[in-house]
Amino acid sequence: MRATFKSTAFLQVYGGGTTPCSNRHRLRRQTWTLGRRRSGYKCASVAALSLTQRTEYSRRELLRAFSLLPATAVFAYTAAMTVQQAAAAVAPSTTGAPATAPKTGAEIPVAPLPYPYNALEPVIDAKTMRLHHDKHFAGYVSKTNAALNEEQRRTFPAILSRLSTISDRALRETVRNQGGGAINHRIFFQTMRAPVADAQKNVPDGALGDAIARQFGSFEAFQKEFSRAAKSLFGSGWIWLFELGNSTRRELRIGTFANQDSPLMQGNLPLLGLDVWEHAYYLRYGPDRGAYVDAWWRVVNWPAVARIFESRQLP
Repeated sequence: MRATFKSTAFLQVYGGGTTPCSNRHRLRRQTWTLGRRRSGYKCASVAALSLTQRTEYSRRELLRAFSLLPATAVFAYTAAMTVQQAAAAVAPSTTGAPATAPKTGAEIPVAPLPYPYNALEPVIDAKTMRLHHDKHFAGYVSKTNAALNEEQRRTFPAILSRLSTISDRALRETVRNQGGGAINHRIFFQTMRAPVADAQKNVPDGALGDAIARQFGSFEAFQKEFSRAAKSLFGSGWIWLFELGNSTRRELRIGTFANQDSPLMQGNLPLLGLDVWEHAYYLRYGPDRGAYVDAWWRVVNWPAVARIFESRQLP
C-alpha cells in the first residue's frame, strides 16, 4: 500500500531547513523544539524537499527512513505522530488535497450490540443480526451524522421531536428517515436478549407490568393487540409500545409507524419496538412475518424496557 506523504509533516517535526546532503543520506545534527529545545537529527535529503512538495512513500520506505535515525529522533517523532498515523493521515491524491476532510464535532455512535451476533438464535440468526446491525443500523447512523450539525448531533435524538424547526424540506426528510432509523434500531437492539424457552413466561413486572395491565386489561391482551398490529401492517415499518408524552397518568399506547418513523416524532416516549422491515427477518423466516412476530416475544428484554419506562431515558 502506498500513501501520499506530505514532506511538511516531517519538516515540521524535525525543524525544517533545506540543506542538502550526499546521496548516501548522511545525517546532519540539528536542533529543534518539541516542548523544549533538545538535540535531534534529520535526513538532510528529506529536509531538502520543498515545503509544498508531495512525495510518495510506501510503508516499507517510511520504516527504512526511520531506521537511519538515532533513537532520540525516533522517540521525538513517535511522540508527535507514529509511522502508522503518518501513513493513515493522508490518502493518495492527484489534486494535492487530502482525499477526505477530517471529522469535527461530536458524532452519534453506532452503539454495539449488548450480546454476540448469535445470542438470539434460533429466533434471529447470526447472519441477520450482523447485516442488520453492521450494515443497516450503521448506515442510518452514518447518514444522520452527515445531515446534522454539531449541536444537533450532540443532543440527538431530541431533534426528532422538533422536525418542524428544520426549514429545509430535503434536510428534514433526511433527518426523519435516517435519524428515525438510527434511534429505532438502537432501541430495538438494546431491548432484546437471549431467548427464553417459553414466551408465555417472558413477561414484565413492577411498574411497567402494572401500567400494561392497567392500560390493556392484561399482559395477554396487550400481547395479542401488539402481535395483530405487527402482522397486519402493510409494507415496511415498526410497531411500538410507547408512553404518551403529554400524559400525567403515564398512559400507554400501541402504534404502527411507516418506514422509519418513531413515536419521538409525535412527542412520545418509545418503549418497545418491533422491526417488520423484511431485512429484519427474511433470511430466517422468508415471507412468514407471522412466525417471526410470534417467536420474537421470546427475546424481548423486559428489564431493559422497564428501565426506559422508569427513567424516561432512552438507551
